[in-house]
Amino acid sequence: MEYIDELLVAIDEQVSYILVGSIFTFVALFIFRKIISMFLFVVFGLILFAVVKLTVLQPSTTGDTTEGIIQKRMNSVQETIDESIEGVKKIKESMQEKVDGAKETRGKIDKTFDKFKEKEKSEFDKFMQELEKE
Repeated sequence: MEYIDELLVAIDEQVSYILVGSIFTFVALFIFRKIISMFLFVVFGLILFAVVKLTVLQPSTTGDTTEGIIQKRMNSVQETIDESIEGVKKIKESMQEKVDGAKETRGKIDKTFDKFKEKEKSEFDKFMQELEKE
């Protein structure tokens, strides 16, 4: 019975918001008859306010308060952010491993190239010595 009373109070509160919004809209329409954009702005604002009030700020059926619902959603967002950060860290580690592997490969290539240069230089020196002898 207590739950039904709370529900009726909540419905009454929502209806009062809608009635006040409607009255405000009609007054605004009467005052600003020639300004259609103002009317549309007010209607859009009232619809947006009603949607936010009825959905986002509405207490759940589990008895949570608005603050509790907001806190749960904030916690959910924080968990999503934390998961994203962990994913970025994993990607960073993977990229660092690839960079390290590339550096290692570059070192091997440089060593091989140095050996090749030494070999070519020694062969060139031998060739020059042979030319000098002739």
